[in-house]
Amino acid sequence: MILNNKILRILQQQTPRTHTVELNKKYNTLTISDLHDYQLCNLVQKFLYNKEKLPPAYSNYFTQNFAVHNYCTKIGMICTYRAAKQL
Repeated sequence: MILNNKILRILQQQTPRTHTVELNKKYNTLTISDLHDYQLCNLVQKFLYNKEKLPPAYSNYFTQNFAVHNYCTKIGMICTYRAAKQL
């Protein structure tokens, strides 16, 4: 992340004290954490609405809450993350 910010500063000829928000706005880029959130949202959106566009490895990555319970819940459509098994 630090290297990413350093590259933006060099490209824009800014001082090391320039805020990263300004650097990202000028080049219309996302921060690393924002990019991660964006990609995760894309993954969940594909899981919910376009499962055929997902690689097979992601077919059981999320479980919708309504698939866990036999009754209606307030958060029935929310997905839960299936954690990987620890070795």
